[in-house]
This record gives sequence, C-alpha cells and structure tokens, in this order.
Amino acid sequence: MVMLSACSSTVQPNSSQSTASPHEDANASSQNSQQSEVAPETDLGAQYAHSISEYIDYYLNQSAIISEYEKTALEHAKQEGEVSVTAYESAWSTYKQCMTDKGYSNVIVDTLANGVHQRVASEMIDDTFTYNKALSDEAQCYADIDTIAQIYNAQIGNVNFYTNQDEAIVDCLRRNNLVPSDYTSSTLNKERSSQQYSFNRDDINVVTCFVTNNYFYPREGEPTTNWFE
Repeated sequence: MVMLSACSSTVQPNSSQSTASPHEDANASSQNSQQSEVAPETDLGAQYAHSISEYIDYYLNQSAIISEYEKTALEHAKQEGEVSVTAYESAWSTYKQCMTDKGYSNVIVDTLANGVHQRVASEMIDDTFTYNKALSDEAQCYADIDTIAQIYNAQIGNVNFYTNQDEAIVDCLRRNNLVPSDYTSSTLNKERSSQQYSFNRDDINVVTCFVTNNYFYPREGEPTTNWFE
C-alpha cells in the first residue's frame, strides 16, 4: 500500500510540527526523528492560539488558505464556540462525496471508537499514473475540509493549541492520565527511536491523542479500501 501524505495543505501559525503518513509507524517519520529534544522545563511552549475562538479566527482571517465551504462552516463554528460533531461529520461526508464525484469507488474513512476520523489510502494498482492522479485528487478533496477537521481534532487532542506536534501529543497523553506527569516530548522521541513505549499504543485514548494531532500509525482493526474496484 502506498501511503497518503498526512501533511495539511493549511498553513499553521508558527508551526514546528511534522507528520507521519497514514499506516506509517511513529518512528518512521524522518522529520520527527530530526526534532531536537526539548528540556522538560520548556517542554510545553509555543501555541497557535489561547482559545478555540482565536484558533478559528486565525483561519477566517486567511481566506486564501480556506475553501468557501470551510469559511461558511467556520463562521458558524465561531458563533457556536466550537466545530460541532454535526459540522465535522458533514465535512467528512463532503470529502467522500468529492471523491465519488471524481469517479472513485469504496471511499471510506477510518473511524475510531470515539467518532474521530482519519483518511484511508487505497490499495495500489499497476497503473502508476492513474494511482498518482488518484492520490492528487484525494488530496484536493481533503483540502476542502482539512481546516474543519484540524480544528475539531484540536478540540479533542490539542486543547492548548501547542505548535509542536510532539508536545501536543504528550499534553494529550498527560491530560488523559496515559503517561506520568513528568513524561515529556524528549521521552516520546527516545521511546520512538527505540520502539520501546511505556504506554499501550493500541489503547483507543492513546490512538486518539496521535490521530487528533495529525500523526498516523497502524492500529488493530484499521480498514483498507480499493478506489478502483
């Protein structure tokens, strides 16, 4: 299976995060492995925003990087104070319909037990040109809804809007009592390098902390699909 890129088309403020592809193990992201370790006393630092309202405003103020669909949804979210489950589900339905309209079949998303979604790559075909075009089409469809998905995910997995991906993951793990309070992004980097984790990577809450911070890796029960059947 060839992997979809998890990198967003949306530009994040002061972003130092890196992402792995869906189905790629956490230690396989070269960008993450190259991140410098952060001392515990400065472990959780720079933030995108200080509230969900500020986070939504950031995107609303950059019309060049959000679709018209997203603009309407985010204006409504600003009034409601969050991206609702309804808006989130509608966005993913829009993504799937976009793929269907482009002629692809079996368009699904990976849905965790708590309702969080992530993209699913198609099985490969021999026609490289057609397959690469499909990946490009998929990226375009996701680009129309990725800001909505990111903000919704942040409401769950990055409630303090940390700009560093590992810091956001660690903060999520801490808040859910999945790691000790002294667990840091440095610790995560070391465990990633050694592939010896001090937490259960198959725990749905652990998976959620990674997925909602745009970091994807294999899990039991993860679906696969074939857009070309």
